[in-house]
Amino acid sequence: MEQLFFIIAIASLGIAAVIFIGKILTEGLGGSTFKVSQKSVKVMLSFFALYVVTFAVYMFISN
Repeated sequence: MEQLFFIIAIASLGIAAVIFIGKILTEGLGGSTFKVSQKSVKVMLSFFALYVVTFAVYMFISN
């Protein structure tokens, strides 16, 4: 069970990182990269939140 949470956590972190790097490469570090009104930023933050939650559950289960 804990392996499943770990895999979900790492995959969601990877997806969030890929979206973040892609936005930086296409739009630069300007203000539009971090506007929460854009769909890609909402998806990135959702995956990062999923990472935080699943990693916390993984840490709780593994101990």
